[in-house]
Amino acid sequence: MTPYISLGNRAKGVVILGAGAMFFYNLLFAFTMPVVLPSLLERYGVMEHYALLNGLNSLISCVVTPLGGKLGDRFGRRRLAIAASAVRLGLMLCCAVPTSGGVFFALYLTGNLAGGLLNSIPYAILGDVTDLRERPKWFGVFGTVNGVALLAGLLGGGVIVDFLGPFAAFLFFAPFGALSLVCLATCYPNKTTGSGGGLDRAGMVLLALGLAAILTWCNFGGVAFPRISPLGITLLVVGAALLFLLVRHEGRAADPIFDPRFFRNKSFLLSAATYLLIGPMVCLCSSTLTMYGQVGLGLSATVSGTLALPKNIIFFVLPTFLGAWIAKDRRRFKPIFLLCGGCIALASLLCCFWDTQTSVLTIYAVMVIFGVGTSCQSVIIQPYMHAAVASEDLGSATAVLQFANSMGNVIFTSAYSILYNARYLAATAPGGAGEAVAIAQAFSGVAVVSAVAGVGIMAATLLLMPRRQTAKVRA
Repeated sequence: MTPYISLGNRAKGVVILGAGAMFFYNLLFAFTMPVVLPSLLERYGVMEHYALLNGLNSLISCVVTPLGGKLGDRFGRRRLAIAASAVRLGLMLCCAVPTSGGVFFALYLTGNLAGGLLNSIPYAILGDVTDLRERPKWFGVFGTVNGVALLAGLLGGGVIVDFLGPFAAFLFFAPFGALSLVCLATCYPNKTTGSGGGLDRAGMVLLALGLAAILTWCNFGGVAFPRISPLGITLLVVGAALLFLLVRHEGRAADPIFDPRFFRNKSFLLSAATYLLIGPMVCLCSSTLTMYGQVGLGLSATVSGTLALPKNIIFFVLPTFLGAWIAKDRRRFKPIFLLCGGCIALASLLCCFWDTQTSVLTIYAVMVIFGVGTSCQSVIIQPYMHAAVASEDLGSATAVLQFANSMGNVIFTSAYSILYNARYLAATAPGGAGEAVAIAQAFSGVAVVSAVAGVGIMAATLLLMPRRQTAKVRA
């Protein structure tokens, strides 16, 4: 099958390098900031708003990720990639300059808004310039890039905080953003698909307001107002009603945010469900784990950044081999989906029993299991979906997948916000158990969410990919 955008070998290599650099920037930022934010917020004196900042980031990502896919289809991914990357790069460099808590929040969240438009772009670019036979191999390579970003982000972030200060972290990922800009501007042609259509403004408003109401209840309930109160109940009812209206609106909209055609495809639906359900695991092993290490166990930022090291080493090596193995016979998708869910469920269940006395060696051992699970997801979700979606719809479909992952993050951060706020207030009150105990309890509590999600991946695989259908996805 001919790629959607045919390029010469040299230009194709430069474009893949640019997409890889953008992918690496996205992930390096995502995995460095969890290590940096505790120290940064302490420096600004706004540590009590840690869960709120994560909640706002999740909300922004949910709203703008599908928008990025549609804008890329409508105006061309090259234009979107260059414009959004330049804006994000500039705003994040501004974050490297010490200001105040309020200014930092504004710069950081606005930069993440621009970055949210790019969440699906690296995958879509890779789909543009490769054919179906090549993609499993390249997604395996991208899985390895993911592992490198995990390793460099968590470990490098800790070293930066301890030796250079948290503000220096914003200079850490800047070169990769610049490399991506140069590569894509040089060799990636702008090609619109004509399928982006108009912007579903009503859908975006319903989505934003519905999620905002629920996240307000999660982040401020029990702090600014009782959760079970007229205001708290109103927020939940309004949020649920708006999201219900969103679902009804999307079924009737001329150009919906979430094209219903995608969800009628079982291959797409399985990929979307898996992307939704890995969100809790990603959050548990990054921002939540480093907070647990620094505060719950009293480790330095550098040591906290090594807690996921075994997971990241496996993630660095395994995806390339898994991608090549699946490329030989696409019926192998099913066992890898099941292995993904099983590893996530088992490792998350073990995390439920951690406390302030858990040894670092125990954490390393469990991270090995997480490493196998996350390696599996990196080589199955996107390639399995790509085989079932037309090239002209690839940008929008990839963005919807990224939205599903963002929704998984919202579910996790909502649960974490509820536990974090309750435990933090109790711990810091006179006679409280202490901040370390509160953070450890919040970590083990939300590990349950990740364990349930792992079981959900296995159930979705068995439901949506029965044995009699696996031969149909053979290349």
